[in-house]
Amino acid sequence: MLNWNNFEDTRDCVDSLQKISYKNHDIVIVDNGSTDDSLLRLQNTFPEVVFVELDRNRGFSGGMNAGISWAVDHGADFTWILNNDVVIEDFSILEKLLPYFEMESVGCITPQVFEYPDKETEWFTKGELDRGSGHSTHHKCISEKPEQFVENEYLPLCSTLISTDVFDEYGLLPERYFIYREDVAFAYDISEKFRMLTILNCRVYHKSSNSSGGDLNRTLTYYTARNRWLLYYKYNHEMSIFLFVWQYLNWVFVQFLMVMKSQNIDGLIGLTQGTVDGILNKQGRGRYP
Repeated sequence: MLNWNNFEDTRDCVDSLQKISYKNHDIVIVDNGSTDDSLLRLQNTFPEVVFVELDRNRGFSGGMNAGISWAVDHGADFTWILNNDVVIEDFSILEKLLPYFEMESVGCITPQVFEYPDKETEWFTKGELDRGSGHSTHHKCISEKPEQFVENEYLPLCSTLISTDVFDEYGLLPERYFIYREDVAFAYDISEKFRMLTILNCRVYHKSSNSSGGDLNRTLTYYTARNRWLLYYKYNHEMSIFLFVWQYLNWVFVQFLMVMKSQNIDGLIGLTQGTVDGILNKQGRGRYP
């Protein structure tokens, strides 16, 4: 998991991880260049945890890749990518998830994700990806659920268990996006060979938007607007420029209405700057945070 200036959420997540019943694991915290005292406080609170310290904020993928590299170098068969704002209450969760890797071609698995503290509201159940436009659909719930699991075309990487075979085949997470849409790019790369499942008999809870400071803030709108263009430039051999632009304009229009309704000028600035930087194909860390 990543820590960036957020002692409380990271502490709570580690506390819950230490209660899980599956013992053959290491907890790895990657400190993503924190500028406060959260790293020192975490080290003092959890001396038994592995810490990977980065000298700067390398974004979601860059930070996670540092932790994944540690896990792979130390012989891990699976890596659980976990947001530090995830709450775990099912302490037998790994015993429920791991057996599904015995199925053919399964590379990534997530539990069903619910909101927190509103624990009955679904946050993620199924991911669909239109490879022709780059548009992804994040289904919070589906009308007809199968008994055990859901097949996905992409997964949000907030609580995803990944086989090391995936990294051996395709490499680590793409770092050009810094934050947001790297999950869609990852799905573009791996989905033709590996299956991605949501397991329905276990769940975690997600304090959504904590890492970016809330909905429609400047960081979130900037990177989601910019990275849609970066995704197009990377996978335009599979996309239609007409479908991409149509979907992008529809998305921008909806975002604009939401920003205006909330009277959030920061969101409007981020949306505008992200669109410009995306068209210019500016990669990696952008104007924020």
